[in-house]
Amino acid sequence: MDTTLARELFEFVIEAAEALDGQWLDPQYAAVVDEIKRTLPRLMPMRVGSRGQLLEWHHEHLELEPHHRHVSHLVGLYPGRSLAMHDDARLMEAARIALLERGDAGTGWSLVWKVALWSRLHDGAAAHRLVSAYLTPVDAEASIEHKGGVYASLLCAHPPFQIDGSLGITAAIAEMLVQSHRLARDAPIIELLPALPPDWPQGEVRGLRARGGITVDQLAWAGGLVTEVQLRAHVATAVVVQWNGGDGSTTRAEVVLRRGECWTLRA
Repeated sequence: MDTTLARELFEFVIEAAEALDGQWLDPQYAAVVDEIKRTLPRLMPMRVGSRGQLLEWHHEHLELEPHHRHVSHLVGLYPGRSLAMHDDARLMEAARIALLERGDAGTGWSLVWKVALWSRLHDGAAAHRLVSAYLTPVDAEASIEHKGGVYASLLCAHPPFQIDGSLGITAAIAEMLVQSHRLARDAPIIELLPALPPDWPQGEVRGLRARGGITVDQLAWAGGLVTEVQLRAHVATAVVVQWNGGDGSTTRAEVVLRRGECWTLRA
């Protein structure tokens, strides 16, 4: 986890430096970026274990708690973007196997993190399974120790209360409907319904935010397919919009918008 966080931080600093194009407030920053560029290739890469799983440590060890609720080594899948940005199918599959091996059990925050992880793997059915587990009703007066679930208020019931679960579930559900962490030629790819569960064949959502200064004013679907979308730009921006067609194909549209301008699709 530490190595992944360092890698992503270094990559973000380099990306910001390129965006600034040398317009530094202080010359010392350029020296820091140069040092980061030299250090980044020296970080230990992610490794795959004997079962095809993404390793939690630099070397494979016997797991004393193979179903432990922590999945810290998957931080590069969510909320990070290392796995998607490097477009390494082998590592994505290794992350999926690691997630499968850990299982579904967990407290509120762990359940919702797994919802987000399955969403990044585009597995809507698995994500929905864990949303349902998270929404298990819990009696606030019960004395028995419980794991996960929600009170009648829908607040996370990991005793006595856990804001990580309450806020995390909304973020995770948003990932099921819209993702924008990947890039195409430096433009954010806005994926519509990337992890839509079969149990949600139709619906609509408003007000989600996407990278590139975009608000999804409207996103509606029927039969599991996008029927309408309206994107609004808060700044002048260029994005790539991606959605699935009825024949299983993937459609992309390159969209350039001025500040305040909207882009609308009706299928």
